[in-house]
Amino acid sequence: MSHTVKISTQFKKWDTLVKTFNQLGWTMKENCKAKTYPSDPARNTIYKHVAVNPEAHGYDVGINISESGEIELFWDPFGGSIERSLGRQMATLKKDYVINIAKEEFEDVQVLEMLADGSIIIEADDGL
Repeated sequence: MSHTVKISTQFKKWDTLVKTFNQLGWTMKENCKAKTYPSDPARNTIYKHVAVNPEAHGYDVGINISESGEIELFWDPFGGSIERSLGRQMATLKKDYVINIAKEEFEDVQVLEMLADGSIIIEADDGL
């Protein structure tokens, strides 16, 4: 059975997360429903933000920001449309977000190696 799940993340910078989604071809909408499986109990949930899947019939990612500022992602993995773009367990999204954060903090950032477990090794120069 298909259903939407909340995933725990450590995304802290909203603007950087939006930039990362955009770089992966996703767009953002506000205060709307996320496209999901027709019988998903969460199909009528209104999210503060929705990352719209660039795949024509792909499912979207619902996004809320908690009172404490935690960014919460809600998605339905059924069919694989989200994983094809954002990676397994959103690994591509997470990796690109980390690289974008590093680029905001450092003058020169290079990805040296991407490991099989999804880890990355980056080199960052602060310009000093």
